[in-house]
Amino acid sequence: METTNFFGKKFFLIIIVAISIYSIFIFYSDVNLVYEKLLDFNFSYLPIILTLIFVSWLFLFFRWNILLKNSNIHIPLKDNFLIYFAGFALSVSPGKSGELIKVILLKNKFNINKTTSISIILGAGL
Repeated sequence: METTNFFGKKFFLIIIVAISIYSIFIFYSDVNLVYEKLLDFNFSYLPIILTLIFVSWLFLFFRWNILLKNSNIHIPLKDNFLIYFAGFALSVSPGKSGELIKVILLKNKFNINKTTSISIILGAGL
């Protein structure tokens, strides 16, 4: 099953329109305030911040990997890594519901039952 058949073309159009409206709202809400805060930010901390974020993502990935193994779902590590991080692409959606894309990826690539994989994602706290 292709992703476009699962969601439909209207779904992607709605997502694009919603992202556009949200971007316009953010842009016009407080651009000056955001700009002022960026000028005051000490960028020497940026490498430390980015490193800590990446390390925390690795810990979350290993937790995800353990949850899959406890559910008797065995996926090659590379594919598992890619599927897990693909969920981050839509994690800015309300309630991080975009991470449910992992369910579709697991079903399409490895034929894993959707009810099993969705319970892992919801149990992991999205």
